[in-house]
Amino acid sequence: MAKAKEEGTGPEPAKIKYLVRTRTETFVIELPEKWKVTFASVNPASNMGRNDGYCLRVYEMPGSKLRAVFDSVQSIRDLSIPLARQVKSEVGNTSWTRDSSGSFSETRSAEVNTEFVLEAGDDLEF
Repeated sequence: MAKAKEEGTGPEPAKIKYLVRTRTETFVIELPEKWKVTFASVNPASNMGRNDGYCLRVYEMPGSKLRAVFDSVQSIRDLSIPLARQVKSEVGNTSWTRDSSGSFSETRSAEVNTEFVLEAGDDLEF
């Protein structure tokens, strides 16, 4: 007769980390891969639109059991998705020279550099 599988002895189910930004905080949630996440207006039937704000709803699947609701959510990202942000830096100098009459003249030079920097994702520690 086969032994019954003990609870908690099997492999961990795959998980997904999400970066969530609200009006007041930024946090990471880690959810089972099969759970469903929605990002929508707090009250989709409202005529107020964006003034109502957005929320993140987390459902346990199968069965669509609502497990969490986060309000005032502005953005959400699966951290396994690579993201590169544009970063601009400016380096310059200004020099002043004085002529024989005591007047000053200004000389400026500037160099603007632009690059894309890969933002950390899956390896973020919180």
